[in-house]
Amino acid sequence: SVSAITEAQTMANRFITPDGLPFMSEMDTVLISPELEEKAKKIFGAEAKLMPTQDPESDFNAANPVYGMRYIVVGGGNDGFTGDQWAVCDRKLMQEIFNLVYITKPMVIQSELDNPLIDKHTAYVDFGVGWGDARPIIFGRG
Repeated sequence: SVSAITEAQTMANRFITPDGLPFMSEMDTVLISPELEEKAKKIFGAEAKLMPTQDPESDFNAANPVYGMRYIVVGGGNDGFTGDQWAVCDRKLMQEIFNLVYITKPMVIQSELDNPLIDKHTAYVDFGVGWGDARPIIFGRG
């Protein structure tokens, strides 16, 4: 709901950095399960935008406090969110603290073939991904 999203944004605004300063974040993206996509379209609009004067959970024509936010459906097969799982995150900070660790750097392997007119190349890379800080994402409680 809009109130749950704004509550998570308020929680993020209370975070502090290790040196005691306010943690500057803009919780601008909601990650949702495929089951919540219909609800997200009602809250954010099909193009992830609603007019600033539309509040989808109100009978009145009040301002929408989550105007301008976007949503991303996170789910595929057995991976991702399911049911009523959701999270709110700062898209820019998520990109900044994202870590890509190469186990094997990208390389191209050329294979010997018995036909000199055919050349076979195989690309290979082995890596892991992750985030180094959990503050730019807040998970909802359903």
